[in-house]
Amino acid sequence: MKKEVGPDVVYMDGIVRGQVYARQVEVGAARRAYDLLMADALSPRASVDLMAATAKELTP
Repeated sequence: MKKEVGPDVVYMDGIVRGQVYARQVEVGAARRAYDLLMADALSPRASVDLMAATAKELTP
C-alpha cells in the first residue's frame, strides 16, 4: 500500500476551537516556532531530572 503525501498543514489549538492552516506562510511560521522551541528544550532525561529536583524543593 502506497501512502499519498499531500501539502503541509498545521493545526493550532485556540481557546474556543482548533484551526487547520494550509497557507505556507502559516505553516512556515509554525515550523520555525517549533524548531526554535526544540532547539532550546531540555532532553527528556534532563526534563525528568529538573521536575524531580523542583518537586523535591517544593516538598516540605
